[in-house]
Amino acid sequence: YWLTRRLGIALPYRQALLDDHEPIWPPHGAAQALAERVMPALLANRPHDEVLSWARCGAQVPPGALGEHWLEVTLPRLQRIAQRLAPLTEASPCHVNDTSLRLPLADGKHLRLHHRWSHLRASGHVSWYASGISPSQRLRLWWHHLLLCAQPPEGVQPHTTWADEGGLWRLRPVDNAQAVLAQAAQAWALGQREPLAFFPRSSWAYVDAGGQAQDITPRALRAAAKVWRPGRGHTYAEGSDEAVLWVWRGRGDPVLDAPQQAAFAHWSATLMGPLRAHLERLDGEAAPGEEAEDGHDH
Repeated sequence: YWLTRRLGIALPYRQALLDDHEPIWPPHGAAQALAERVMPALLANRPHDEVLSWARCGAQVPPGALGEHWLEVTLPRLQRIAQRLAPLTEASPCHVNDTSLRLPLADGKHLRLHHRWSHLRASGHVSWYASGISPSQRLRLWWHHLLLCAQPPEGVQPHTTWADEGGLWRLRPVDNAQAVLAQAAQAWALGQREPLAFFPRSSWAYVDAGGQAQDITPRALRAAAKVWRPGRGHTYAEGSDEAVLWVWRGRGDPVLDAPQQAAFAHWSATLMGPLRAHLERLDGEAAPGEEAEDGHDH
């Protein structure tokens, strides 16, 4: 964002070649697209044949036996997610509500946030994710949750709940939601002027391992380093992203170099710490579930 929007620099990413072979498995994001199509029917407890008919309407499902096998694997998973959400979605969605908030910035200016809610229910904001939830998606839900807590619509509880393959999760009400949003606004303003030592995956790993803003523990830094650098089980890492390498060149590694770690710890704990403190699991342990990139808010 800082490169493209603020500096007007676009890195020359190599264009992917067209696939010469027909894929034998649906592409990335297909499971969430299927969930968007069939979840209302699953939540309404519609017959299995009707759900299957809706599922087969999508272009993501490969034809023939491979597509049928994928549906046999994916639909039961979505059914389990729907069962977790069923008690929270019995009531009809509330009418559309708008939220508008004005946050002060350090230079005397203000940042205005506006969000139009849809599919809010009396139990709060309800979401579903076909797989796990990534730190970026979790952070997006957190900011929506802060808006909900700062200005809750009439008749709506200030809760954000979602279900995924790992379980049922909830963000508890935040008493000082507007102050927490103001801190995020300050971080956004700083990020418009210079690179911000905040990286969703690595920062979440740091906070989830007990990292604090002032007390930089080796254990938390090791957890962040495992996500920051490529390793076994994950080839993509934030620290090897071409844009990140370009922005931080000459400044030192923001996660691994000691002079930069104080800023990384500060922004990780400031932006991710309150999220972690208000996150709870409703059907088991309090630890976060598996991470993925598929998901949508409702």
